[in-house]
Amino acid sequence: WAELAGAAVSQMKLMNNLDIANLVNGFSKIIFVHRSQKLWNALGSRVIHAWKRTDKNEPEMLSLLNPVEVITLVNGFSKIQLLLSSRLLWEALAGVAALVVEHMNAPEVSLCVNGFSKVELCWENAELWGALGTAAVYVVHKMSPRHLGNCANGFSKVRLLLQDELLWEEIANGAVNIVNKMSSQGVANCVNGFSKVPSLLRNHTLWTDFARTTRSAVKEMNVQGLATCVNGFSKVGSALGDQGLWEALKDAVSSTSLQLNAQDVAHCVGGFSKVDTLLGDRGLWERLSAAAISVFAQMNPQEVAACVVGFSKAESVLEHRALWDGLAEAAASRAPQMNSQEVEMCVSGFSRIEIVLGSPKLWEALKEASLSPQEQPKTRKDVPAASE
Repeated sequence: WAELAGAAVSQMKLMNNLDIANLVNGFSKIIFVHRSQKLWNALGSRVIHAWKRTDKNEPEMLSLLNPVEVITLVNGFSKIQLLLSSRLLWEALAGVAALVVEHMNAPEVSLCVNGFSKVELCWENAELWGALGTAAVYVVHKMSPRHLGNCANGFSKVRLLLQDELLWEEIANGAVNIVNKMSSQGVANCVNGFSKVPSLLRNHTLWTDFARTTRSAVKEMNVQGLATCVNGFSKVGSALGDQGLWEALKDAVSSTSLQLNAQDVAHCVGGFSKVDTLLGDRGLWERLSAAAISVFAQMNPQEVAACVVGFSKAESVLEHRALWDGLAEAAASRAPQMNSQEVEMCVSGFSRIEIVLGSPKLWEALKEASLSPQEQPKTRKDVPAASE
């Protein structure tokens, strides 16, 4: 692969756009090659040079743009960490995609949404997401369960679209019609996406159908999918009283709790803490405590704050010294990076715990953070359900 990458760089000037797209597609599947800065810089520069001057007023230029090549490049480059911060590259790709998306079919629109949704630089691009949203409305009824799930998950990362009721109504209606055909990952993607959309939280039919499907799908879900569903359903008022749903999620999470990563733990703790009937389940909270203790070192400020608030509601762990000492240590070290909401969550949660009330390191750190909190980020890394 190193030899192939070197050869590709040396011959790149002789290649056409299709050749470049094929290179990106192939090399993006080889993890070893992801670290080749020379290769990816060359591929990125080639695309920037070819497309940065694309003008919608030049018909001859537009006729050369192939939607499949655009999708191939977007999805390939979105896997390469080295290029996710290349503003010139993603502006060029977004500009071209906005021009050709109207010629894409349902799977192609979904793939385009999936690729761009992984690139934070693109989340505020109104032209791109406006074009993708419009295209999706026209083709969503033709999408397969997998493609629709990826659209729900991808669009939900874009704040510009969360208030677009027409778009989400079409996606939700499409999902209800095929929810019984969705894979467990597709279900998790939809729950994750729909739970972020204000207008859909009141859609009783949508959530009843997804709760029923989730109850039968939990045995097939991986730990990330389970955490995604716990987090998503905990935001839906009508779902909080579905005892069958929460028992199924509790049993599935309990059996896999030691496989949870830091983000999964935070979402499970935060989600389950909103379900009154589970707050007294000692077995569940002991398992979540053990899982949390094993990943404190990997938690970000948001995850720490979520755990502090969630665990503080579960009476059976209020005197769990290892848990609270670990949370206090994690909170003290992350406090300088916390925003005001996270600081408030920590103060509120820790104030209920006698074990940590006498910890000067913790309270001094929270005091300092409250005086100079970090700016509220545009977004924290929310549970991205994995795209299929």
